[in-house]
Amino acid sequence: MTAQNDENYRLLIESEWKDLHHSRIQEWSALGIIAAAHIGLVQFLKLINETEIGKTIINYLTPLCCIIALTFSVIGILMVCRHRRLMWVKLNWIYEAEDKLGLIKKSTNPSGIIPEVFKMKNDSKKNNDKHNKEKESDNPTDKNNKSKWNNLMWPRRLSTSWLMAMIYLVFGIIDFGILVSSIIMIIIK
Repeated sequence: MTAQNDENYRLLIESEWKDLHHSRIQEWSALGIIAAAHIGLVQFLKLINETEIGKTIINYLTPLCCIIALTFSVIGILMVCRHRRLMWVKLNWIYEAEDKLGLIKKSTNPSGIIPEVFKMKNDSKKNNDKHNKEKESDNPTDKNNKSKWNNLMWPRRLSTSWLMAMIYLVFGIIDFGILVSSIIMIIIK
């Protein structure tokens, strides 16, 4: 292996870690923005309800605000699942680059410093099968061979991404509950 190839792998590793860090910052920023949007919609409804005109249209504005908030929650969950897939793919790329640099300790490379057991594991057999099928179809002339890096992947339980997805889910459940109750109120009146 040449020094130029080694440098390319080091740059790849550095670049992928920066990208992973950037995607995590995006996740937290989006969570803050979506939480602020929920609070803003509640405050908007409260402000509208304090006016004379608002008291008459509040029953119609509430479902609209709930639909907007529910849409934000769904977008948040989709983003977390997308970033989880991105993380899984990039960590595997990092592992492969580390392997090419000779950092992985294997029977063929006993001087490596990273034990082979720390390879990124798939979260499920289904993802493992899907990944193996992707590897098998590495024929560049195959028109159906598109990189599957943009698929969604549900976060691992008790991970930070899972916590974010649960927060979005709670927002969504609250939004849906208020939406249903506000529609019932419109029907009753």
